[in-house]
Amino acid sequence: MVAAEAVILLDLAILLIFAKVLGEVFERLKIHSMVGELAGGLLAGPILNLVSPTPFLAEVSLIGVTVLLFLIGLETNFEDVKGHVYQGSILGTLAAVSAFIGGLAVGYFVLGSLLTGVVIGVALMSTSTAIPVRLLIDRGEFKSKVGQMLVAVAMADDIVTIISLSMLSSFLVLGTLQIWQGATLFLTMIGFVLLIVTAGSKFIAKVLHGTGKMRDGEVLAAIPLAIVFILAWVSENLGIAAVTGAFLAGMAVARSEFAEHLIRPKVKTIGEGFFIPIFFAYSALLVDLSLLAQYWWLVAILIGVGVVTKALVSGWIAGWFGFRGHERRVIALGMVPRGEYGIVVSQIALALGAISNQIYGSVIALVVFSIIITPILFATLSRGYKGYQR
Repeated sequence: MVAAEAVILLDLAILLIFAKVLGEVFERLKIHSMVGELAGGLLAGPILNLVSPTPFLAEVSLIGVTVLLFLIGLETNFEDVKGHVYQGSILGTLAAVSAFIGGLAVGYFVLGSLLTGVVIGVALMSTSTAIPVRLLIDRGEFKSKVGQMLVAVAMADDIVTIISLSMLSSFLVLGTLQIWQGATLFLTMIGFVLLIVTAGSKFIAKVLHGTGKMRDGEVLAAIPLAIVFILAWVSENLGIAAVTGAFLAGMAVARSEFAEHLIRPKVKTIGEGFFIPIFFAYSALLVDLSLLAQYWWLVAILIGVGVVTKALVSGWIAGWFGFRGHERRVIALGMVPRGEYGIVVSQIALALGAISNQIYGSVIALVVFSIIITPILFATLSRGYKGYQR
């Protein structure tokens, strides 16, 4: 084994130990273990400099978020979600637009560049589905009306962001906007979703039914994971994020007779025992503390304009559809964390010279900060809610 391969193994070991140990510490402090996993990455990376971001760790992290979205999809019943599609589409679209306008304003009025404003606006549009949904699952609220509403909002949010990302990429590369490309991507995504949750789920159920007759008991972990990776690959090649395919794979596999008692426990052990903690720890590795200290004011502005604006708009619009009190606050907090789309948008813009390293670092810092603060905000909200049960 060459030295480079040995370093990779050591990096994985360090991240895993720091993430799980601090996850347990935070759990004992009545704070979600996710915060501990992020703190573990922050401590192992930017603070102690024991681990640095590498392409290999990025790939392992991608598997982590893919497995996480699959597990979330397993918890999702499409029959429950489709009743909120109309309301969720309105809320998700308006919230995404509000974040875009906020980012556009920051770029134009604060940084003096309309193009920078467009990039920041698109980067702020998408909410990370994985984090609020995982929190709702752990708190027993995922099956509730507000939990299913958040899933519908996340779907609409992703569609709007993906189309915006496609049009932005086209503009940065070609110098022109191609509306037809956005329309084609929208129709492709809608068709892909409908195919997976209808005919695709029936086909997958039959495959898993036949798989269940095999003597190898672990095949009910291997085949579902293979399905996840295939659909994630197809999704990515259609121009849709891989995590969207993973989520849809979970929804499809959820209809299998083995989903609840066999598939979910097996995949959860693999995911939460290794890949998912690596994903959250790696997210914190991307923080440049020196850059964050220098441009704290820009991060603060982005938080105020992008994150807070979207949360307030979402909570306000939720009132239109009959959500009150605790439910509105849950929906608002569910819009706080940013995720992989923000990072992807920033990386594309940086590579094409549309934004500077300082702006890129500020957006990454915003993404990580929003991921860290969300579980803390949920915990604070839950303590003041009598209906909450641990």
